[in-house]
Amino acid sequence: MKKFLVKIFFFCLISVIVYPIFIGSLGSYWLTQRRLTKNLIFNQGGNSFMWSKLHEADTTKDIDVLILGSSIALRGIDTRIFKEYGLKAFNLGSNYQTPLQTEYLLNKYLNQFSPKYVIWEVTPITFQNRGLESFIDIFSNSNIDKGALKQSVFISDIIAWNTLIISLKRQIFDEFDNYNEREIKGSTKYVQGGFVESNNLDFDDRDKLDLYSIDFLEYQKLAFEKNLNLLNQSNVKILLVQSPTTYEYNKCITNWNYINSYFESFEENELIVDYRNYNEIIPNFGKDTSYFTDKMHLNRIGAKKYTKFLIDDFIETFSY
Repeated sequence: MKKFLVKIFFFCLISVIVYPIFIGSLGSYWLTQRRLTKNLIFNQGGNSFMWSKLHEADTTKDIDVLILGSSIALRGIDTRIFKEYGLKAFNLGSNYQTPLQTEYLLNKYLNQFSPKYVIWEVTPITFQNRGLESFIDIFSNSNIDKGALKQSVFISDIIAWNTLIISLKRQIFDEFDNYNEREIKGSTKYVQGGFVESNNLDFDDRDKLDLYSIDFLEYQKLAFEKNLNLLNQSNVKILLVQSPTTYEYNKCITNWNYINSYFESFEENELIVDYRNYNEIIPNFGKDTSYFTDKMHLNRIGAKKYTKFLIDDFIETFSY
């Protein structure tokens, strides 16, 4: 029995040492040979322009408004329009950003940004998601630290660990900073201030949706509430929003009463200033598909129109 346990110990020790070296060494090659594995994903830059966003965030200080959330916030809330109103804003939205990844980004940037206000786009589906896609989006473009390790433990997926290993290897061997991201990719453009502008004006209606209920994961709810407390401790005023999505998408979600009640409860507890569901406030917006690239994301015309409406509400809410 003792001999068996010794063998197990050495097997585990060798695996812990050899596996990261193996993935780090061959991972870059395998990434070019997608047919070889589905468990290696390293997405530097990506369609969220996360490389450019995080590099700009590293040098950004003292803003008025911080925007958080998923790609709905990333592509739907235009920071240039805030500037027209004399507000310095930064959009820290990212693909499928769950509260778990928001926690990491707040811990990294909140003190540096020192925002007076936060507009948090609380896309319901991100609360039922583990956060793997968002993890890959962020840590393919960010230096690895203890926060990244904590995230990978929560997600507990081999893909997350592999992304971490490849990113760390590139960081150690100075391969990380050699990447130059293009400002324009296809129909999307990175705009200073973290916004991604979509110039695709042809609505994509291919996805067919069924009725479904969104069940929030407990650890995402805990991360969300932890983030609210962190922002309150920093005296940041918070506005939670549901940005416009298409009417067809919204009618497929069967438990809007639960979703709205959950977010409204934080206003009752005075952790937020207000919660606004713009699918209910401006219901006709979601019926006009000329504002959308797909059922969930605004194009540049829709983003401009919505952001102006949002800022007018923001000014009224906070008496700015």
